[in-house]
Amino acid sequence: GEFTCDQCQLGYAGPGQRCLACECNGNVDPAEAGHCDGRSGECLKCLGHTAGLHCERCADGFYGDRHVCRVRNPCFRVCAACGCHGDGSLSTVCHVITGQCECKAHVIGQTCGRCQVRHLL
Repeated sequence: GEFTCDQCQLGYAGPGQRCLACECNGNVDPAEAGHCDGRSGECLKCLGHTAGLHCERCADGFYGDRHVCRVRNPCFRVCAACGCHGDGSLSTVCHVITGQCECKAHVIGQTCGRCQVRHLL
């Protein structure tokens, strides 16, 4: 909700005299000082390998589209490490949702860890 205040409280932000609750998708520790920019509402200390202005996506090198919800706690995004194979993939960054790594030629698998079977003509 919105309210008028002289200075925005911890975890609230807003231009001028209006304070808005910071929306961090459950991926910050609300008790930690500085987890939110008091003017812009940007989340600054995303947890669980999340990133973005509102901790709404997985950070580079991590993936996932699963959310965990607990009683009396907000739902939060769960991000897993890409685990792209160092020799078989082009990058350590995988698809942010599926986790598919970008494989080099003749390499297959989600983490690019397997050689493609050669077919003889």
